Amino acid sequence: MSKLWKVALYEYKRNVFTKGFIAGAVSVPLVMALMVGLFFLIDNLQKNNRPLGYVDQAGFLSDPIPAPLPVGAAPNNKDTVELVSYPSIEEAQNALGRGETQAYYVIPPDYRQSFQVELYYKKSPGQNATTQFWDFMQINWLKDIPLDQARRAVSGSEIVVHQPNGSLDISSLNPINPFLPMIVTFLFYILILVNSQTMVEAVTKEKENRTMEILITSVSPQRLITGKILGILGSIFTLTFIWLFFIFLGVVIGGNLLDITLLQNVAMRPYTAFMLFMVLLPALVIINALSVALGATVVEAQEGQQFSVIIALMFYAPYFVVNPIMEHPESTLSMVLSFFPVTAPFTLALRSISISIPWWQLLIGVVSLWVTAAAAVWLARRLFSRGLLRYGQRLNWKEAFQRTGRSAKGGLVE
Repeated sequence: MSKLWKVALYEYKRNVFTKGFIAGAVSVPLVMALMVGLFFLIDNLQKNNRPLGYVDQAGFLSDPIPAPLPVGAAPNNKDTVELVSYPSIEEAQNALGRGETQAYYVIPPDYRQSFQVELYYKKSPGQNATTQFWDFMQINWLKDIPLDQARRAVSGSEIVVHQPNGSLDISSLNPINPFLPMIVTFLFYILILVNSQTMVEAVTKEKENRTMEILITSVSPQRLITGKILGILGSIFTLTFIWLFFIFLGVVIGGNLLDITLLQNVAMRPYTAFMLFMVLLPALVIINALSVALGATVVEAQEGQQFSVIIALMFYAPYFVVNPIMEHPESTLSMVLSFFPVTAPFTLALRSISISIPWWQLLIGVVSLWVTAAAAVWLARRLFSRGLLRYGQRLNWKEAFQRTGRSAKGGLVE
């Protein structure tokens, strides 16, 4: 194993096998479990699967057609409510008193003229029950047309918005899908905000305890800093994988096993996933490289951590103009922010909610990010090489662009 990979493995283990990393890895599963539990509680509070009664005084439902299932519901949908017909109001009231039904409707004799019904209950019936009853009433208004057409008319529609190039589909079955890019980007920014301080500490602590002198006797500064960057990036990818796994697990359990409507039919298009990967990866490299460069210039780790937060927060800049971007995703402001490396990830995620990002705009944004990432890595290696043996002295960023020689203070620049 080369010295570079030994450094990377050491840095990876040093960051992964810590209490902070374990706490960060466990936090998302706990939050996901809490969210799934909250969604399940809210979803069930709005439902009641007990039978629902009705009294047909108008003879409107003398030969009723069963209510259709809602769009996207499985044939064995457990939220289907049994509709029970009672010959009189007295019997329906007695059934309600015994708890056999959650409520009952009375269809008065003049229903065909008034279109009004009466609802009786002790506690408000479930939303699934009332929705099914009105679907039941509507389909029986359509008895005169073919049954399959009546079912399609009553069961509702799935509205899907398609972009001509096929890169954006928005379905009404799950309104959360269009916002997935923004959610992923926001979680990514939380991740880099936490880990940017780790990268600063990786440089400053070894300068503070003066172990840097020992390290550079066995490995070159370039390999040392490259190994550190690779090791910390590996720990970040590990944490990301853990988060994504438990988020995926929560969506599967919540949507398929617990039948939580909001967690069903959750999906992200491959084009959008590719876009996020191409912009978030270089953004991660930029932030970590700038954190290394920052760590090479400061004297103490605490000072570097304060500035690393400022570097990470620069990527949140589009948040302050979120309304103009959302309202006018094709404006000049939105396009310029998509091309600027610091603002490109969040801006592209916001714009992808309502439009399909043209490939040439995505290409410009990705190229600017990768060029900036390469420049940030070069700057980090340059500053690290020139500041690794400076104890108690801040390194001037201008020295990164000076040739090898002696600094103004008389020390070796490189």
